[in-house]
Amino acid sequence: MDAKVRKPRNSKKDEADVQAEARSLERIAITRRLDDAIPLNTDEWQKVEQMLMRLTEFAPLSF
Repeated sequence: MDAKVRKPRNSKKDEADVQAEARSLERIAITRRLDDAIPLNTDEWQKVEQMLMRLTEFAPLSF
């Protein structure tokens, strides 16, 4: 006779999954707040972005 084994509702794996999801959501929230707080349409940022583009254009893909 094959009996189905049910996983307990309050297992540690479920708690670990919930905690991992909470950490992930927290990181996403932090990233969104930083994105909102940092003004990227300024002249200073555009100069930095152009410099980074020039530097990375010729950068090797691997070491």
